[in-house]
Amino acid sequence: MKRRTIKGLQEAQHITGKPRFIPTVNHRGSRRAGLVYERKVAERLADLYGAERVFHNPWFRYRDNKGNGWCCPDILLMPEREDGVLVIGECKLTTTTAAYKKLKNFYIPVVQMVWPKATIRSVQIARNLSRNWEALSVDSIEEMYDDEAADIVTWILRDV
Repeated sequence: MKRRTIKGLQEAQHITGKPRFIPTVNHRGSRRAGLVYERKVAERLADLYGAERVFHNPWFRYRDNKGNGWCCPDILLMPEREDGVLVIGECKLTTTTAAYKKLKNFYIPVVQMVWPKATIRSVQIARNLSRNWEALSVDSIEEMYDDEAADIVTWILRDV
């Protein structure tokens, strides 16, 4: 399935809950395993940082040159203060370049428009590395808060 890209973002807002017209799907196999992993990662982050700072599957409505759209990153780790670091997490069982592109070209612009004072960082959280993976990696989310941290990194998290 080809994913939509954002061109000429005009507005974005965080909305409460999934839009009614987007169907709920019962996934099976590896997709279901990926969703279970994602939920466990969100629970781990909530244990570490507090449930009030972790948004699991937050929904956004946006408008760009192509019209209205909706998106839902896997996890947001909200900053402690308005101008702090906000981390967008995309969970995968195995690292993918598609997740990297989705973070860079889709989620970062939308989230930055909603929270313009925050410093946006993003991380692909994965259980396994794919072959020849060459993206910058971190050993913990704490590294995302360093002033010199990269905008997009990979975090391998196996023990959830």
